[in-house]
Amino acid sequence: MEKEKPVTIFLADDHPLLRMGLSLAFQAKDTIRVVGEADNGFDAIEKIKALVPDVALLDIDMPGLS
Repeated sequence: MEKEKPVTIFLADDHPLLRMGLSLAFQAKDTIRVVGEADNGFDAIEKIKALVPDVALLDIDMPGLS
């Protein structure tokens, strides 16, 4: 039986502690892989376009672009 491809997730939040906590929680699952992070809306959009994750978990109020 072939192992399933992990779901890729991108995290965007201006609070580094929250990003770190979410990233650590997702690392505990072998079915999820965090592919990138951003601390502002502009960087988030650019990185999401480049990385094309399955899921983008975004803060709704960030510096630059919410």
